[in-house]
Amino acid sequence: MDHVDLREHEHLSYEYSRHEKPDRPGFFMHLHDQMEVYYLVEGNVEYHVENHVYLPQAGDMMIMRAGELHTSQVHVEHGGPYERYNLRFSPELLKESLNSRLLLPFLSRPAGEFNHYSSSEIPSDYIRTCFQRMFSRHDRDDGTRAAAFLIPILQEIYDVWLTREKPQKKPLDSLPTEIISYINQNLATLRGPQDLSKVFFLSQSQIYRVFREYTGTSIWNYVRTKRLITARELMQNGEPPSKAAAACGFDDYSTFYRAYRKQFGCSPQEDLR
Repeated sequence: MDHVDLREHEHLSYEYSRHEKPDRPGFFMHLHDQMEVYYLVEGNVEYHVENHVYLPQAGDMMIMRAGELHTSQVHVEHGGPYERYNLRFSPELLKESLNSRLLLPFLSRPAGEFNHYSSSEIPSDYIRTCFQRMFSRHDRDDGTRAAAFLIPILQEIYDVWLTREKPQKKPLDSLPTEIISYINQNLATLRGPQDLSKVFFLSQSQIYRVFREYTGTSIWNYVRTKRLITARELMQNGEPPSKAAAACGFDDYSTFYRAYRKQFGCSPQEDLR
C-alpha cells in the first residue's frame, strides 16, 4: 500500500513516501530556494543534478543547494517498491548559530558536483533513524523535533565533505545538459534564447522544445528563477538589493522587484529584515 507523509513549516519541510509499484518514472527537472537532503531507502533510481547523473543505492543520500536543477528518475520497468525521505530547509535555520559551517557541503562546490553521499561513507542506519524520529509524532508537530534531528544529519554530511577529494559523478553528454551548463556560466549576461540559438546552431523553437522536454519548464523561467535565487544569496551576504539585481542580469530594478515579490512573497527589503 502506498504511503505519503508530508509536513511543512515556515523554514522546514520534510516528506516520507513509499510506493509499492511506482507507475511513473519521476518528476521534471526543478529547483527550490531551499537546501534539500534526499535519502533513498529502497528503489532503482537515477538522480540528475544540473548536467550530471548519479546512481544512488539504498542507504545513500543526495544533497542540493538552492537553485540547483535536479530530479529523481525511477526505473519503473524494473519493478519493486520506491521508498525515500526528503527534507528541505532554509539556510536561515543555521546561519544565526555556530552550526552555519554545516552549510559548506551545500555551498562550497560547483553546481552538480559532490551531491552524492554513499552508505559506505555515512552511518546510513543512524541517518535513517534520524529521519524516522522526525515523523514519530503526529500531534503538536511544529517542526521543532525535525529541526533537532536535522543537525546530526548535516554533521555527518559535513564530516564526509571534509575528506572529499573529487566528486562522484558521471557527465551527461547531451544537448539539454550542454544548454544548462552554458546558461549557468553566462547567467548574468544572457539576453534571450537568441543567444543560445547562436551558440548551439539551432532555431529558437528547437532550443525551446529540447529544454522544455528535459526540464518541464521554459528557458526563461529557469533563467529568471536562477537569477532571483542568486541575487537573494548575494543580498544575504551583504550586497545591496540594487547591486545584487544588476550583478544577476536585471537591467531594471522595478522588474527585479516585481519578480522577487512573486518568487519569494516579499520585497527584497522585507526579506532582509
